[in-house]
Amino acid sequence: MAHGNDGAGSIRIPASCCGLFGLKPTRARNPLGPEYNDIIFSATVCEHVLSRSVRDSARLLDATSGPELGAPYQAGSLMQSFENEIDKEPSKLRIAFTERTITKESVHPDCVEAVRDAANLCSNLGHEIVEDSPVIDQGLLSKYGYIWAMIPAWVVDYWVRRTGQKPSPNNFEKITWALY
Repeated sequence: MAHGNDGAGSIRIPASCCGLFGLKPTRARNPLGPEYNDIIFSATVCEHVLSRSVRDSARLLDATSGPELGAPYQAGSLMQSFENEIDKEPSKLRIAFTERTITKESVHPDCVEAVRDAANLCSNLGHEIVEDSPVIDQGLLSKYGYIWAMIPAWVVDYWVRRTGQKPSPNNFEKITWALY
């Protein structure tokens, strides 16, 4: 397993590219700790891992999940372990999919094919599959970008306080520095 955190796909996307399993746990399922809390990360970031299997991920989630001391809310308690859930027959789901991005940009044909393959697989497993896209106000989407940009700014400032080092563009990826 390899530790990671996921706010916009930082566990799930690498996992999908190299045959690993990536899960973004439910909000408040894995504590972020007193310094990296939910308020700082706008309720978007979760801690977990990339793993070789669903079972490995479930085992670690069993070991690490739980309420955080002083948290303003917590995820509901579990009836049994995540690992035990793996062996249960899943209920049938209604799953929506889309081949479009939320920003209406074009999608690479390989990605469209992967979405269709996933939808077909889910259908073959007995789930109800519908093609649908959420309607997202583009003004709201741009405002979310401002909220998202506060996260790297906070993290950089946090490490400046911890290390006493002055930040410079040489120490960051271009996108991180631009958001900062």
